Amino acid sequence: SLEWAAHDGVRALCAPFRGSSVFPRLMPSRTAGTELTAASTSDARDCAVFVDGEELPSTSKPGCDGTAASNIYIEVDLSTQAAETAARRRDPFPGQLDAAPTAGYTTVRGVLSSRFMLSQVLFNMVGSATGPLLCFYLLFGVISTGPYSWDAPEVIGPILGSPFFASFLCPLLAPAGLPEATAWGFAKVPLTATARYARLFPFLGTHPAWRHSLLRHMLVGAQVSVLAWPTALLFARFVLGPTLSTWTQILGGVGYCVLLAPPITLLALLSLAVEPHYARAVDGLSFDPSPCRRLWLRVGWCLRLIW
Repeated sequence: SLEWAAHDGVRALCAPFRGSSVFPRLMPSRTAGTELTAASTSDARDCAVFVDGEELPSTSKPGCDGTAASNIYIEVDLSTQAAETAARRRDPFPGQLDAAPTAGYTTVRGVLSSRFMLSQVLFNMVGSATGPLLCFYLLFGVISTGPYSWDAPEVIGPILGSPFFASFLCPLLAPAGLPEATAWGFAKVPLTATARYARLFPFLGTHPAWRHSLLRHMLVGAQVSVLAWPTALLFARFVLGPTLSTWTQILGGVGYCVLLAPPITLLALLSLAVEPHYARAVDGLSFDPSPCRRLWLRVGWCLRLIW
């Protein structure tokens, strides 16, 4: 028997009933204007025809007058509104955080919550505590000593410079682990998922300048500084100051660097996951069978990605 099914934007029009909406049962794999001819009266009588949601009586079906039914057409009306409705049903909020990813891709939410991202955040927080501790001790405990005024160059300098140093160092070697990071939930993100955020964070876009990781990371540092600078200055003036001892200056600077690590790591690695940036980073990674040689080659490639 011939059966049709209802679907958005699809209307089957039979010759005697052209102009009425017909709602069949199964979706036909036909295109507009496909002609279906019943070979015999019995075939036509087996047709189940529905007009405006109601089945036609047998006496009204094509071919029930003793002649074979013919010239039955299925016409597909894919109007702009119907196409937009179908698109909204597939993706109600294009580019949303938890949109269903396709094969080989992940979502913005998937990147930010991946185990690889969390491990990088923790690693950078530990590194931001140990490295600056030694550095600030040499600068403010050995080369010079306190006390320091809250507006002294020794205090203002680290506040202004730390976001950019952190933005350069925190994500520097992250591309070396990209092939293995897929097992930890980190993968490339399609441009459609990041386009809506590129207005606020331009480094998530596709401008040719963002292919250079140095430029992306410096912009990350600049945007984080918008909140970090006034907060740190107020904290130094009204909480730690107005006069800071040697160890207050050292430990305050270390704490500042540790707090900078999470937002900088999240934004910098999210920019790395954007499809063209991810593809460029993975393209030059070594898969040498020797672990030591593979590691050194990957570190070298990470340095080349700076520009």
